[in-house]
Amino acid sequence: MNKLLRVVGIIVFVLSLVGLVLWWQKPSIGAEPTRYPVFLRQIDSIPVLSDLETSSPESATIAATPKASDLSITAQAAYIADLDSGAVLYKKNEHIQRAPASTTKLLTALVALDTYSLDDVLTVESETNTAGNVIGFFRGEQLTVRSLLMAMLISSGNDAAYVIANNHPDGFEAFIEAMNQKAAEIGMQSSHFENPAGFDAETQYTSAYDLYVLATEAIKVPFIRDVVATAETTIYNYQGTVPHVLHTTNQLLLENPQVVGIKTGTTEKAGQVLISEYQTETAGDIIVIMMGSQDRFYDTSALADWVYSRYQWKLFSNQE
Repeated sequence: MNKLLRVVGIIVFVLSLVGLVLWWQKPSIGAEPTRYPVFLRQIDSIPVLSDLETSSPESATIAATPKASDLSITAQAAYIADLDSGAVLYKKNEHIQRAPASTTKLLTALVALDTYSLDDVLTVESETNTAGNVIGFFRGEQLTVRSLLMAMLISSGNDAAYVIANNHPDGFEAFIEAMNQKAAEIGMQSSHFENPAGFDAETQYTSAYDLYVLATEAIKVPFIRDVVATAETTIYNYQGTVPHVLHTTNQLLLENPQVVGIKTGTTEKAGQVLISEYQTETAGDIIVIMMGSQDRFYDTSALADWVYSRYQWKLFSNQE
C-alpha cells in the first residue's frame, strides 16, 4: 500500500511540474502577440538570369555578356535593383557612408511636401547669397512651393532648397530635424543630414542603398516623378513677371529615352553622384545608384547595359 502511495505521489508531482512549465510558457490573457512586419507589393514580373547566363561555359555567346567584376567603372559605391520586386541586380560598397551631394534634394522635396502645399508662397531673403549652383532669385522675390521644388529638382538650385528650408514654420533647424526624421521613417539607416542642398559637411552622409530607398520613396509621389523627368521648363515668380528658365542637370535624361529621372549631385567630397530610373518596353524598370564616380553617366550606362544583357524579366501567368 505504501509503495502504491509513493508511485501515485511521484506521478502527481511530475504532472504538477509539467503543468507549471506549460503555465509559465503560456502568454498572459490579453497580452499583445509578437508582430512581424510583412511587406507586400503588386508584382507582374521578376528578373531572372537570361538563357545566356545559364548556358554552358563553353558557349561562344556568353562571352558577349561581361562579368560585373570585368566592368571598368570608377564609382566607389553602386546599387542596382528592380523597381517592382526589389531584387538586387548589382551592388558595390552599398552600405558605405559617403557624401550625398545634391541627391539630398530628394529628401528636401519629401519634407517640403509634408510641410507646405504646392500653392503656398515663400519669400526669398538671405538665400540670394547661397553658394554653388543657384537659380538666381532676387531678395524679396516670391515663388510658390511648386516652382521652388521644380527649380531645386530640375536645375538643382541650392538657393531654392534654402528658401524652402528657411521658411519652415519652426525655422531652419526644425526643417533639418524633419529631414532626419523622414530619412529614418522611410528606412534610410546609414544617413544623416545637416543642410537641405547637399553641401559637404561632416555629418552629411548617406549610402548607395539608402539612396535607393530615398529614390523609390520619392518617385511614389506623382509630382516629384513628373518633375525629375522634365528636361527643360520655365517657372515664374508668384506675380508672373519674372521668368526663370530651368535646364536638367541629368545628361542621360537628354540622351537616353530609357532614362526617366531622377537626380544628379556633385561636390568635392562626394565626387559625382547619380540616381537614375530606367524604363524599357521589353524588360523591367530599374533604379541605378552611382556614388563617388569620376564619370557617372558612363558608369551608369555601362552597368545598366550589363544588367539588361544579363537578366530577362519573366511575366507571371494568371491562370484561372
